[in-house]
Amino acid sequence: HTTAGSDAGAVTLDVFKLTTGQLLADGVSVLSTTFNLKSTAKTPVRVTATTIKSDRILKRGDRLNLKSGGTLTAVANMTLSIYYLPL
Repeated sequence: HTTAGSDAGAVTLDVFKLTTGQLLADGVSVLSTTFNLKSTAKTPVRVTATTIKSDRILKRGDRLNLKSGGTLTAVANMTLSIYYLPL
């Protein structure tokens, strides 16, 4: 992000795995922790995958959902890359 979050509370981003038919509000996180969108702007941040193996595996029909937390008002120009390996 080129502009960090500035809200008084936490400003975060999580990546959730949804199985076929699950609502966007459901699912499980594929990350070990959320991204802190108040971190230093223009600085790459890496977050590791969850240690729960079944939550890291995508099956046919599964999808990923970006789930924000807090107020994103000031956050600007964020880029997210997700790398998965074939099984």
